[in-house]
Formats: sequence, structure tokens, C-alpha cells
Amino acid sequence: MQAALARITDPHRRLLVIVGAHHFGGDANDPIRSVVGNVPWGGALLIEASPLIARELSQSIAAHNPLPRVPLERIIVSNVGIRDKELAPAPGQRPFHRTFYTATARGGGLPSWSTQIGSFNRVRVTNMLKFMHPHQLQRGGNWTARQLAGSVLAEAVLCRTLAQELRAHAALRALRPAVLLVDTEGLDCRIVAAQDWCRPPLDELALLVWEHKHCLEGAYTRAKAALGRCPQYGSAAGASKFANGENVFYLGAARAPAS
Repeated sequence: MQAALARITDPHRRLLVIVGAHHFGGDANDPIRSVVGNVPWGGALLIEASPLIARELSQSIAAHNPLPRVPLERIIVSNVGIRDKELAPAPGQRPFHRTFYTATARGGGLPSWSTQIGSFNRVRVTNMLKFMHPHQLQRGGNWTARQLAGSVLAEAVLCRTLAQELRAHAALRALRPAVLLVDTEGLDCRIVAAQDWCRPPLDELALLVWEHKHCLEGAYTRAKAALGRCPQYGSAAGASKFANGENVFYLGAARAPAS
């Protein structure tokens, strides 16, 4: 990954984009923070669907900038859910929103990541809390199943496509994405499959990382096919890719800086 970043000759004109920024506040599970943290990016867009995590991430960044070579005013935490289709709102209606469900219970035997349990699907959150209930009791916790279920917070979240989100912030609009991480705990492959990687603004990435471990086989195949349609992400163009048990990494080919 460091070799891919070293090929970026104009980082001050480029954008770091994280879709699913729940790990970026200092979580050891973030797969790229250690290599992007000291780059003088032109800006950073940290997209997080969970309102709770987005608020905590904003506070954490204000207290301690994880990208010390990027001015705070160019680090934007955006509480947005990424959808796969662009649909204009009907006349008189507000932009598309969906209800996001977040577990707010913490401590008392629960894991440190308990508040990272969130989804647009309430059943998924409820099932995860049911799974955690006996485990926290074994660790000395005293949460009842009813208390855990009652800790779920429902909030409306704006949803738009990745292309819409990249156009939405005036301070970052002139920057070209250089690094993109997609870590949405299950929707990763669907998001990757929905993008046009052959055209701007996603055709010049030096590094693309997306989590595949939660993807169904069909969704994983469609995601790889979407990237396979674009020569610039193939070996003939000098790009390379590899995968581990969690993530797929695309390392882009060297490119001349924009004039």
C-alpha cells in the first residue's frame, strides 16, 4: 500500500475517501489509517451512516486530528448512507432518508465496539444484541435482554449515491479521489458493484480497499466484474490487486499529475 501512495505526486490536489468511517477514530481494525495518516491530502471525506458514530468521530477529530497534515476545515465527517441508485426526490419532498438503528449500550461486559452495531435493518441489530446477551453475562455484565433491545436508537439518515456525495461538499469538490476505503459491514460489494470505475471521479484511484468478508458470493462476483470492466484497474495498465481474509486491495498504476 505504501508503494501505491508513493506514486501520488500531487496529494495536495487529491482526496482521501472513507465509506464507513467507524474505525477511523483510532480503532485498530482500520486497514489503512497507518499508511494514509501522514500524507498532506487536499482533503478527507469520512462518510459514516451511524449518527452516533458520526457525532463521536467529529468530536474525536476536533480533539485530535488523525490527519495532522490536513487542515481540520478540509476533513469532513458526513453522516450519510450510501445507496446504489440515484433517484431525484419528487416535487415538494425532501431528499431520500432512511431510518438507521444504532445500539447505544456500552460497558458492563459488552465489547468495546458495542456502539458500532448499527444498520438500516433493525432485525440485524436486534439479532446481534441477542447474540451478545449471554456473552456479556459470562464477562460479568448485567444487561438484560430487554435493556439491550431498549438501547437501540432510531434516527433518520440522508441517503445518496457515492457520486452525489463526492459532489456535495464545496470545500472538497475540486479534489480528485486518490484513496477509497469501503467498509460498510455487509453493503460493501453492493456499493462497489454500483460504481462506474471507468469514468471520473473514480477512475484515477491509487488505492482502493473494500471489505468482502460479509459479501454473498454473487455480490462479490458483481463487485469484481464492475472493476474488471475498467482497463486502468487491470494488470495491463500496471495495476495490481490482492486479498486477505477481510479486504480486497487494488493498487493503481502510476499516473502523471494533472496540469
